[in-house]
Amino acid sequence: MKKTQLMAWFIVIIMVMSVVGYVGLDSMSSESSSKITYNGFNFVNYNNQWLLRSGTKEYYFQYTPAELENITLSTTLNFNSQKIYLGFDPNETLSFGPAFVFLRTIFSNQGIITQEACLTEQDCPDVPLLDCQNNLGIIIISGEINGYTEEEKCLRIVANDYYELEKLVERLAYKILGVLA
Repeated sequence: MKKTQLMAWFIVIIMVMSVVGYVGLDSMSSESSSKITYNGFNFVNYNNQWLLRSGTKEYYFQYTPAELENITLSTTLNFNSQKIYLGFDPNETLSFGPAFVFLRTIFSNQGIITQEACLTEQDCPDVPLLDCQNNLGIIIISGEINGYTEEEKCLRIVANDYYELEKLVERLAYKILGVLA
């Protein structure tokens, strides 16, 4: 019986050491390759997303700033406002919901109120219409050419699919947070 217990303890110790060794090596290798610094901001790869800690706030991105720096975003709009409208066409086929949630997080962490708004009255739910002449806004629509255009006080984001929309919204977020110019 003593020999059996000794053998069992030996197997348990070997298994524990194997797990500890595997976890230790895995964390050491991923630790060194999963951190980047860009423009003075530190990013950590966490669950296949890039985590940016800015003060006490945390933001998760799918793309690093280096992956999005080739997307041109030149705007004269100042997003340091008390309220920003997030405009959409109610008949749009492109899913803008996740992009709006992400932008709301960015703005609310800076103390800026966001309000969804329709571009047209037809089929619009119970939200206001966006008036770009008088209100600061970000509009998301689908289109063939990915990019940004400026209309009075609104920045229009045009994307041909969800993945391009995600890149454009994250590029805008990096600008708002000061990571990219």
